[in-house]
Amino acid sequence: MNSNTGNSILIFYGGAHLQDGYLPKQMPTLTDEENMGYWLAHYLKEKFGNNEILTINQAIVDLSRLSLTPLEKYKNVNILLESKFVPQWPRFDPQNFDMYILRHDVFVQQPHRINFIFSKRGIEKAIHRLGELENIGTGDATKREYDEITEKLFIITGQKFTHKDEVKSWFENNNFVGLKRFEQKEFADQIFEYYCSNTGNRRVQKILNELGFGPGVYGQATDTATYRKYENNLLHHLAYHNAESVFWLGYPDEKEEAKKNTNTI
Repeated sequence: MNSNTGNSILIFYGGAHLQDGYLPKQMPTLTDEENMGYWLAHYLKEKFGNNEILTINQAIVDLSRLSLTPLEKYKNVNILLESKFVPQWPRFDPQNFDMYILRHDVFVQQPHRINFIFSKRGIEKAIHRLGELENIGTGDATKREYDEITEKLFIITGQKFTHKDEVKSWFENNNFVGLKRFEQKEFADQIFEYYCSNTGNRRVQKILNELGFGPGVYGQATDTATYRKYENNLLHHLAYHNAESVFWLGYPDEKEEAKKNTNTI
């Protein structure tokens, strides 16, 4: 940027780093005082000037929110506007961004990590990583990754595990059904309970988003009746989303099963 001062430069960056202002960073390992600080946008503006840096955030907006606002005529398109024109909606922080892209469609799903595909290979990699983490120790970062892996294994297998040897023993002594698990009522009930019991839990929301729930999982929780109404469609979507990953990363027999899922859904 120093060498190309006459050019406009586009930087893709995610999440909180786009925010300008002295803000809490919400890190559980820090004190309240230590949590306060600046993000990337602040330092860019400090270096190059406030008017030389333009930060743009984007969010999916429920169409009902646009009703009876000056933005109602844009409810069928994605729009870019200055943040000062964004209404005072919950979970929006327009004061921290220069502009907003308001979207009505769904983001491209993020790919699965290998420890979150319904594949034997995925479980094997998860067992290996749990072993590495157990050898590293019990620091906060290690524990967060360990807990995330065991939670994913709970979704994949329906079993609660506390350490690597339990996973290894279960895997060696049970028939893992892989993608067929999406067809089981047990799985549907488990996902329903997992979703409804963890409203507002960012770790769980992140896991469900990666499973295929979509970014809407970060918003207001769907009520029971609505969830049940769309449950079958959701499960078909989750199965398809996962089958794509299994097709690339699974064993040959699992890839064949993944083909069936992508051809029939």
